[in-house]
Amino acid sequence: MSTTGLSLYAIPAGWIVAAAPHWYAGWLSKVSPDMKFFDNSAPREFLARVRAQEKQTPDVGKFLRAEAAQQNGYENLPLFAAALVVGELTELPGMTLFAGFYLGTRLLYNYIYIRSTTRRMGAFRSATYMVGLVSCLSIFVKAGNALNRARLLK
Repeated sequence: MSTTGLSLYAIPAGWIVAAAPHWYAGWLSKVSPDMKFFDNSAPREFLARVRAQEKQTPDVGKFLRAEAAQQNGYENLPLFAAALVVGELTELPGMTLFAGFYLGTRLLYNYIYIRSTTRRMGAFRSATYMVGLVSCLSIFVKAGNALNRARLLK
């Protein structure tokens, strides 16, 4: 059994999916009357100023949730990348399908995170996160099983 390695292209795609909420937040800060134009010379200070605003309008909330979604995406990217590499190295079938599935869950997660304003939506966001997380962890289990089977056959 051999793999194509196509799933590894999902690593840069994963970075783009993780960064997309930040780009949305930058655009939102430009068009919203509730925030000054995004200051790219000091983005973290701009974020801190937005957080400190007393007036938390819907646009400010979307901005803050978009930035949080971006941070979560970056925090989860190493696990996704490691799962892809391990899956490819152990020649697990379906790695391209896994990559697409995970990226789909992350896109849905970003959308829900930015738009959610209720506990129910927060719970749905968390469920979406868990589906993506479990899919990554399952790759490690499958890879471990494949390695153990290969060792038993020697």
